[in-house]
Amino acid sequence: MNPHATPRDQLRADAMMRSAIARADASERFFWWRVAALLVVSTCVAWLGISHVEHRSAGVRTAHQLALVHDQLREQVEVNRRLGAQLTGKKDPVQLAQEAQQKLKMKSPEPGVQVDVR
Repeated sequence: MNPHATPRDQLRADAMMRSAIARADASERFFWWRVAALLVVSTCVAWLGISHVEHRSAGVRTAHQLALVHDQLREQVEVNRRLGAQLTGKKDPVQLAQEAQQKLKMKSPEPGVQVDVR
């Protein structure tokens, strides 16, 4: 401070100094508000990106599971076709009689003989 300054000049200098300090404080507060706002915006963008990737990967996982289930279904359909073909062959009474006699060593009952099946 100037020793030859009048009290009015000193008051004006003090007011200007306080004004400069206040402006610096306000500028610093504004800087921190901008930093906080940027952090919030970047966090929101990151969260949206992560959720988008989660949704896409969930779709890929679901498609993979669907492909596995579809493969199992095709296998079951093939098994059903083979069993159906075998069943069709078993319905032929001549073939049934031959299989019973050859593979299972069963004998056909003679006419008039009663057999109890338990």
